Amino acid sequence: MNFTIQDMQRNDWTQVQAIYGEGLATGLAAFVTAPPKWAS
Repeated sequence: MNFTIQDMQRNDWTQVQAIYGEGLATGLAAFVTAPPKWAS
């Protein structure tokens, strides 16, 4: 498997936020209840 790790860009945030939200929805991922805003 080949892949490249790059810094997250602003235009990546929509997808990252959705994945983050799915993890939070389990109630097991973190102590927060919603993904942070991009600026955070």
